[in-house]
Amino acid sequence: MYISTLNVREYMCKAKDAKTGSWKEGSLFVNLYGDYHTMKVVESIGDMILLVPYEVLKETVCHATEAFSDNGTRIWENDIVLSKSGLVGIVKWNDDIGKHVYVFPYDDDTELMIPIENELVRIVGNVFDNPELIANPNAANGGCCVKTEILIEGGKCYA
Repeated sequence: MYISTLNVREYMCKAKDAKTGSWKEGSLFVNLYGDYHTMKVVESIGDMILLVPYEVLKETVCHATEAFSDNGTRIWENDIVLSKSGLVGIVKWNDDIGKHVYVFPYDDDTELMIPIENELVRIVGNVFDNPELIANPNAANGGCCVKTEILIEGGKCYA
C-alpha cells in the first residue's frame, strides 16, 4: 500500500507510548479492541517494509502539519509556538477552513487564528510536556489560552 505525502495530517501522527511515555511517530490505527497504536517504519527492503506497532495514549495523539519551524523541526498539533512578532499560541486543526492554524489569545473572550503557512515560528513546547505554559487549561475557549509572558534563554523556555 502506498500512502500519498500530500495528506500528511491524515497519515502522520505522534503520540506518547502507553508504557514508556516517550513520543512515537507513525501512522495511527485503532485495533478491534479500541486500542490506539502508531506504526513506525523500522526497515525498508525493496518493496517490503517492517512495521512495529506501539500502543499509545489516545489523548496525546497529535497530527503532523506540513509546516516546519524556524530551525527546520516539524510542527505538530498541540505544539506551543512563539511567532517572530512575539505572540505565543497553540497549533490546532480548524475544520472550518480545513487547515492547521496558530491560535493566539487576543483577550479573555477571543482568539486570533492565523493559517500555519503565514510565518515561521519557534516551537517552545507542547501542551502535554509543558502544561506550565498554558495559562488556564479550563478556559472557555477550549484551553487554548497560553501565558503571554514567556522568557526564552539559552534555547530553554520559562513561563
